[in-house]
Amino acid sequence: MIFCIYFTLSALQIKYGQPELKRGSFAIQSYAKINYYIFKVYLGIPFIFELRSIVDWTFTGTSMDVFQWIKLA
Repeated sequence: MIFCIYFTLSALQIKYGQPELKRGSFAIQSYAKINYYIFKVYLGIPFIFELRSIVDWTFTGTSMDVFQWIKLA
């Protein structure tokens, strides 16, 4: 009975959608060469990726700790 309730709720969640929690990075929304180079520069700047991940984690309701959030990102 519990599985039936679980699958019903999961199906309703898929049918009606889930709210978008996190969008992708601004530099990877397109496949152009310029976006590729912008993303490489973004990853090359020391600690900017980690800083953005920590700020995202701070303002997002989640049960993960900060290290799990960085692994997810």
